[in-house]
Amino acid sequence: EWVSAFFTMVYIIWFSHDVLTGILSVGTFIAMVRILGEMGEEFAEGYVKFRKLVQTAPALRRIAVYLNAETEVWDKKAFEDANQLETFERLIEGTLSSDAADKLPIVIPKLTFSYGSTRLMDVMWSTEWSISTEGFEIQQGTFSVVMGEPKTGKATVLKLMANECRCTHDDAVHVYVPAHLSKLYVTEEPVLLPFSLWRNLTMGRMGQKQERVLNILRRIEGWHEGREQRVLNRILESELKKSLHEEDRHEEDSDGNWRTILNQAERSYVHLARALIMNPDLLVMNHPLKHFGINDAGLIAKVLRDHVHNRGLCVEPGRIDRPRTTIISCDHKWITGLADVGLLVARNDSGTKSTVKELDAKEMHAMVSDEMKVMGHH
Repeated sequence: EWVSAFFTMVYIIWFSHDVLTGILSVGTFIAMVRILGEMGEEFAEGYVKFRKLVQTAPALRRIAVYLNAETEVWDKKAFEDANQLETFERLIEGTLSSDAADKLPIVIPKLTFSYGSTRLMDVMWSTEWSISTEGFEIQQGTFSVVMGEPKTGKATVLKLMANECRCTHDDAVHVYVPAHLSKLYVTEEPVLLPFSLWRNLTMGRMGQKQERVLNILRRIEGWHEGREQRVLNRILESELKKSLHEEDRHEEDSDGNWRTILNQAERSYVHLARALIMNPDLLVMNHPLKHFGINDAGLIAKVLRDHVHNRGLCVEPGRIDRPRTTIISCDHKWITGLADVGLLVARNDSGTKSTVKELDAKEMHAMVSDEMKVMGHH
């Protein structure tokens, strides 16, 4: 504004004599003063926008650095190419039967992995933490459980199995997962997007039938166990009824206000249902039972087991899919009674190294018996 006032003052001083002498008309003089005032307002608005732009410069500079930083794209491509070649070689070595691809196991070789940073673990540890695995295999079509005390490395084992993290040196071995299998890694904490419940449930697998989505959600919420109707089913049915008269009934969005009325267990129901609706060949879940009580946790464990043994939940009758494999981490030892494969992660006394061991049937049974005794169900 001071710029406008300055130029207006200069104009008045410079041309006021011309108005008095009749060289410049009064109308032209007044119009010019108004124009200078309006120019000042425009300049002030532009100056404010310029200041805002200057304030965003550090953020834009940071984004530019991130966008131009090194990425793992080429490393991941090289890894996937090598994995596809290994799958092809394994198929050639085996019998070329119609179900040869379904018999390829998930191979966990003998390896040692470390993040290379102690801050990812307990700050009291004085040396770098690492985790080692024995060599073992997990067959397709099995329900596997990774158990252990807190902070022993169960999440790292799952990430290694899902190839979310791997050794980076050239001669490193890695967990082999057949290249044709679709994989889904599900994090521990539920993630809900600001859309309708329907879109949250079908994210990543569009074109789902209403009946299948409703049945899976009801199964998780306990309808098949004779329990009462719960809140998620009511929300979803309400959304579907509101969208019946729209051209595309499944694209009806909301601002996600329904999320605010959910407790942590109900948010986890959505998180779990989304994964089961997506129905991947290999489902890896980090602590899916964490936010549930003992009764609900047992129900969820049975649902996951049925997902494996039925090759998907609520699939179309007569449809034949690939075997479904599910690997989860859990702190409850009783779940080994439902699992086909049990893995135990243990940490040494100094907390610098964890090891992964495959349990045999006798050890799994003993773990179930011990926990049942502690719970008072012996």
